[in-house]
Amino acid sequence: MSLLFYITCFFFLRIPLIFAQCECGFSVNATDAPQHAFFTDSLVTDFTKGLPRSEWVAQNYSVPHDTESRGPYGKNASVSNVVDTPDGVQLWVRAPEGSSVGMAELVSARYDMHYGSFRARMKLANTNGSCGSFFFYHNDTQEIDMEFLYREYNQADGMVNLVIQSPESQAQGYNARNTPGFDQHPLPFRPDLDWHEYRFDWTPSEVAFYGDNSLLHVMTEAIPNTPGKLMLNHWSNGDPGWSGGPPDVDTAFTVSHLHAYFNSSDSKRRAAYKKRCPKVDQSKICIISDDITKTQAPSTPVGKPSTSLLPPGSESDGDERKPSKLGRDIGIGAAVVVALVILVGIAATKHKWKPILDQRVLPAFCCGRRASTKVSSESFEADKVESGEFEPSLPQVERRGRSRI
Repeated sequence: MSLLFYITCFFFLRIPLIFAQCECGFSVNATDAPQHAFFTDSLVTDFTKGLPRSEWVAQNYSVPHDTESRGPYGKNASVSNVVDTPDGVQLWVRAPEGSSVGMAELVSARYDMHYGSFRARMKLANTNGSCGSFFFYHNDTQEIDMEFLYREYNQADGMVNLVIQSPESQAQGYNARNTPGFDQHPLPFRPDLDWHEYRFDWTPSEVAFYGDNSLLHVMTEAIPNTPGKLMLNHWSNGDPGWSGGPPDVDTAFTVSHLHAYFNSSDSKRRAAYKKRCPKVDQSKICIISDDITKTQAPSTPVGKPSTSLLPPGSESDGDERKPSKLGRDIGIGAAVVVALVILVGIAATKHKWKPILDQRVLPAFCCGRRASTKVSSESFEADKVESGEFEPSLPQVERRGRSRI
């Protein structure tokens, strides 16, 4: 086996360590904002590549029409109503069978989302009589919704219902219309005719809703303060005051991409964050792109954040002129490669390297078990945990958007 193989092995083993991105989080704000609030975790899903079942769970359940459906028809959620397509994942509502209507629901595998920026690229259903929803959920009084009803569209424009379910809405039979947590907002487009991005930014002080990166509405009362999960669903119960219908034919809405940037409430994940980012390195905080079709946020450094915006237990790096660890790693890696290339030249002239290779000196240094085990164990530690305790962590995020619709 040639020395060139070991050089190549060493170089590519170093690449994940040298060029890792976003270890210290994701910034919502532009670089010229006075403060750069950021989130520590992300869930980035491209549904055009299939439904990642380790990240999203299709639901099976039934709600009878005569108990909790809140309408004349019951609801039957089925895994078979969640369908992969090249355009993305489809959530189907079926024409009624007897007293029930088939529906679809997806729930994130992460239950530890505690404040964040959540975005979905969707094309809504084009048949009257169903409700399509993109929302955060902890329980029936800790919920943030963007809900779409085809019956509210006109020829050129659409509508979105922006909702915070709260104890006040619960007291009114889960009707938020007469609470501060409701806004029926017009859209300058039909949500069923083309792809559009929908987003809400949730912080301790407010929830800001967006359509195609334009600010729609801000709510500041009854803000949820408990971690939970993301959900997508498409349903009908025949309620004339909400979903309408049910539809006479099967109908679907499609989701192509979903990006979530958030703080984790899980103590082990928070510890993993502090391990990979013991002191916040600005070169490892990525600005969240407004183009949701990007599969990864760009590794563009942001400005130095206010200390008050850092996650608990983290510190600022202090002197920004200090070389970053990324730069030092690149320099070390380049120096090692140059040194090994020089050694190859010496070996070519003196023919003294074969005994060394036979003794596997380089494999122990380059590609042995210690190096590979170290990389995989760190990756596993960051991913293996599930939700647990929580604590509030992030103050207000400055809103970004072109204009109010």
